[in-house]
Amino acid sequence: MDELREEIGVIKGKQEMVIQQLGSIERKLDKVVDDVATVKSKVSKIEGRASVWAVITATITTILIKLGLQR
Repeated sequence: MDELREEIGVIKGKQEMVIQQLGSIERKLDKVVDDVATVKSKVSKIEGRASVWAVITATITTILIKLGLQR
């Protein structure tokens, strides 16, 4: 009976270690998700700025071409 109790204690100890490790993994994954969201936000801002500059550049180029053709 003592052996059974001892083995149950060992199993409970291992379960607690696994639970702690899973908690640590979960926290790390949460941090990775936060980091990915931050990077995604920054990339979308950069893409937005790039598309604005592309429109401005295309507009200026079109105006210069039209002015050049009118002469």
